[in-house]
Amino acid sequence: MTSLSRNLLLTVTLVKKLYPLAILFILGCAAVAPPPGGPVDDIPPTLTAVEPPSGTVRISPGFTVQLTFSERLDENTDASFIRVLPSLPEPPEVKLKKNVLEVTFPDKLAENQTYILTLTREMKDEHKVRLDQTYQLAFSTGDDISEGIISGKVYGGEGSATVYLYNLSIINNDSLFAESPKYFTETDDSGVYVFSYLEPGDYRLLAFQGGRAPSPLIPSRMPYGTFWKDPVTLVGNPDSVNSINIRITSETPPLKLLEARMETNHRGYVRFTNPVELAKQEAINLSLKKGDEGVLERTLFQSEEDSRRISFYLTDVAAGDFLDLSLFGIRDSVDQLLEMTVRQFTVPSDTSNVLKLLSPIASKTIKVTETETLYLQFSDPVVLEPLDSALVLVDSSGVEVTPEVGWDDPARISVQPRAGWRPGEAYEIKLRGEFIRSPGGDVLSDSAVTISILAVEAPGTGNILGMVLGHFAENSIVTAQSVENASLSVSTDVNSDSGFTLLELPEGNWIMNVFQDKDGNGRYSYGKAMPFQTAEPFVVLPDTVEVRANWDNEGVDIHFPDN
Repeated sequence: MTSLSRNLLLTVTLVKKLYPLAILFILGCAAVAPPPGGPVDDIPPTLTAVEPPSGTVRISPGFTVQLTFSERLDENTDASFIRVLPSLPEPPEVKLKKNVLEVTFPDKLAENQTYILTLTREMKDEHKVRLDQTYQLAFSTGDDISEGIISGKVYGGEGSATVYLYNLSIINNDSLFAESPKYFTETDDSGVYVFSYLEPGDYRLLAFQGGRAPSPLIPSRMPYGTFWKDPVTLVGNPDSVNSINIRITSETPPLKLLEARMETNHRGYVRFTNPVELAKQEAINLSLKKGDEGVLERTLFQSEEDSRRISFYLTDVAAGDFLDLSLFGIRDSVDQLLEMTVRQFTVPSDTSNVLKLLSPIASKTIKVTETETLYLQFSDPVVLEPLDSALVLVDSSGVEVTPEVGWDDPARISVQPRAGWRPGEAYEIKLRGEFIRSPGGDVLSDSAVTISILAVEAPGTGNILGMVLGHFAENSIVTAQSVENASLSVSTDVNSDSGFTLLELPEGNWIMNVFQDKDGNGRYSYGKAMPFQTAEPFVVLPDTVEVRANWDNEGVDIHFPDN
C-alpha cells in the first residue's frame, strides 16, 4: 500500500468516528434557544428583592438601591417609570442589567427627609407584560421613616386610574388640582391604590384617567372624581386611613346647540352637546319662522337611538325657503338649561322626502316577553289610515290578532296584542306602505313590510330587601346593576326606617351600591376639581347579590364607613 492510500484510509476512518460527535455538537448548539410557538408569557413580573431593604434610615447622598425582579426587564425601560417623591433636584441615575435595576440617588439630599421610591406599572418585562402592581419603597436621611398610609379603591372608567395626593399643609387653594402633586400613584387592575410612608397631616385626593402624571388635571378632558370628605387626616406616626374610595366620571360639558339644519323639504333637526330627552322637557320653546310670516306649525319627535338630537317636521315650507329658528327652555340630563339660541338656515332643494321604517330591522326576528311592548320607529311622524289596513298582526296560523296600537312619539308607534303575547308563539306584523303616510303626504318607501316576532318566556324575578346603616344612611339611594346585562340597573330610595326594597329583578347576579343624595338631585355627584367640591358618600358591596326566581333575598345590609 502506498503512502497516499494509507493517508486516504486514515482520513475516512477519522470522519466516520467524528461524524456522530459533530452531529451532537450541532444539535447541542441549536438547543440553546427555546423552540418557536408555545404558550404566550403573560405572567406579570414581580419585585423579589430590595437591597438595602425598604425602611433603611440615615442614607447618604449618592445612595444606591438594588432591585431584583422575577424575570428579565424590557431593555428599553424608561427612567421616568421609576420616580422619587418628594421630587429631587435632579433625577436619580438608573442602570438595568437583565432582571436587576440599580437606582442611585443624587449627591444632594434633604436632611431628615423620607424619600419614597415608586416603581410604576409602566415597567414591563421583556415580553411587554406590565409590572404586577405599583411598588413603594421608603428610605430616609434621618433616624426614622414616616409610616402614614392612605388607601382605597377607584370605581368607574376602564383600566387603571391615577390618584393624586396633595398635602394641604404645603398648598391649599380652590385651584389646587391645577398644580402638580407632591405624591401620586396608579391603581392596580382592580382599582386598588395605596399611599405609604406619609407624614402626619391633612391631605386631599383626586382620581382620574388620561394624561401623564404628574401633569395637572384637565377637567374637561379627563374622567375624574374627588373623595366625599375633606381633608383626609393622618394623626401621629404611624397612622392608617383606609376605604378612601372614589368614583370617577367625565364632566358634563355646558349644554350648547351644535347644529340646526333641514335634512329634507319637511324634516329638520337640532343637535346638542349633551343628551336631552324630549319626553321630559317641560318648558321647551322651539319656534321657526319664514321671513315676515308668523311662527310655523311644527311637530317635534325624537329617536331613541340619538338622545342628543331633536327632530322637527314642517309642512308649510318649500325648497329654498329661508328659516329663522329660536330655541330656549330645554334642559339636559343633569338639568343644565340651554341659553336662548338662534339659528338661520335654508330648506334644501336637492333632497327627496322618503318615509322609512328605521327599526326594528325587518330581516331579523324580534323576541318579546308576554307583557313587553314592541316599538316601530319611523324617520318622520306617521299617520296610519285606516289603521286596520295599514297594520295587521297575525299569529303563526295566519289568524289575525287584535292589536293595541299607540303613539309613544309622533314618529314611534307601540304595538302589543290586546291579550298579550303568548310565549312560544310566532307572530308577524304586516305593514302596507300605501296606508302609512307622513303629514306631508309621503308614503312609506316600502310598499309591504313584514316584521317577524317570537314571544318567549319572561325570565323569573325575585326581590332584594335590606337596610342601609351608618352615618350617611339618611336621604340615600340604593342601586342594583345586573352583572349579565350591564345596561340594566334599578334604583330605589331608602325609607325613613333605613330600609329598602328592590322588586321584580330578573334572576341573576347584581352589583349593589348606595350613595347619600346630599344635593337631592336623584343622581350621584362625583365632586368638582375647580372650584373644589367634595363628592357624595357611597359604598359598593364587595360581593354580588344573587337573585333567584320567586324568592326574597332578605338581610342585604349595606354599611357606610365611619369616615
